[in-house]
Amino acid sequence: ICMDRGEKKEAAAIFEEGLDLTKDRPESLERASILFELGHCMFSLGDNKEAIACFEETLKIRTSKLGDCELVLDTQIEVGKIYKTLDLHRESLKAAKEVMFLTEKLYRGDDARAASALYGVAEAYEVLEEYTEAVAMFEECKELLKNALCADHPDVAKVMQRLAKLHANHQDCEKAYSCYTDASQILTANFEPEHQLIGEAPHGTGVTAQTPR
Repeated sequence: ICMDRGEKKEAAAIFEEGLDLTKDRPESLERASILFELGHCMFSLGDNKEAIACFEETLKIRTSKLGDCELVLDTQIEVGKIYKTLDLHRESLKAAKEVMFLTEKLYRGDDARAASALYGVAEAYEVLEEYTEAVAMFEECKELLKNALCADHPDVAKVMQRLAKLHANHQDCEKAYSCYTDASQILTANFEPEHQLIGEAPHGTGVTAQTPR
């Protein structure tokens, strides 16, 4: 209630009381739940170091108690979001990979979930400017989405545009042009001409087409 009312300091104090009540059960799931909520609270208060400590301890307890399960996966995803928000790029990549591995274990054969996890890894590689790895992950993500959805689904176009930007940034204009063209065709088939997404891919196609090869 305090968090909903914006009383974050009061909420933090209550969560701290909860931790005190569970100090004799340092690895209990109740304590993990309190740490998880306190982490969100401290993050909203700008205490990023404490927020990360709370989330990491939550993940440690839940992994130890529950093993590979959806709750642990959700916690990994939240930890990754915090790292990404704080521009902790190496930590973000590590978290994204953990999400990818656990997603594969829990949802083997679910190409849509696998694609989502791969997308996170690809983004992390892109931010770190590890071009080869980022391209490989986005390419695999694209193929999984084609299997899970269809070849002309807008999500496929989204990945194609990310690939196009990567190729363009690394002066591979041929591949960039091809990706932008494919993305443009998919978007045109799915949206009305005035939709804002329609203009993005053609613009990229035009820019790469004018670039000397």
